[in-house]
Amino acid sequence: MQEPYHLSVSDQKTTILVFPAPIASNGVDRGTGDILAKTVTGVDNVLKVKGAAPSFPQTNLTVITTNGKIYAFRVDYSANPDDRPIDMGKQQLQEVQAAFFKSRTLNDEQVEMVARSIAKTTPFMTRPRKRCLRCRQCWMVFIPARM
Repeated sequence: MQEPYHLSVSDQKTTILVFPAPIASNGVDRGTGDILAKTVTGVDNVLKVKGAAPSFPQTNLTVITTNGKIYAFRVDYSANPDDRPIDMGKQQLQEVQAAFFKSRTLNDEQVEMVARSIAKTTPFMTRPRKRCLRCRQCWMVFIPARM
């Protein structure tokens, strides 16, 4: 079971959640009336969330999208929450990538394949006319000795 996302909201600022699919009809459930949640007219994958009053006890928010995904949030009051929109599609992608790398072990052939692909890429950090010790260390890490 996935842990709920943490969401900080204020009664003075609106927190915007952007979902990768439209929010289902009746797909928003507020744990208590201490928070306000409203979809945006004409934009069916965006939810605005705000505190109903200054300071409130922790509550929850559940959002169900038309693709059947359920998003659970633990909501806390914050006088100054982050005011950037939260893209749940990007959040999930980052979680999948992190889970992939945490649970994955590579055999020698896979390590060699990754090393070759790294070796073929154009460096994005270069210093003109000087050898970068850090870059040399990276090469030693990624390129096996037998290559």
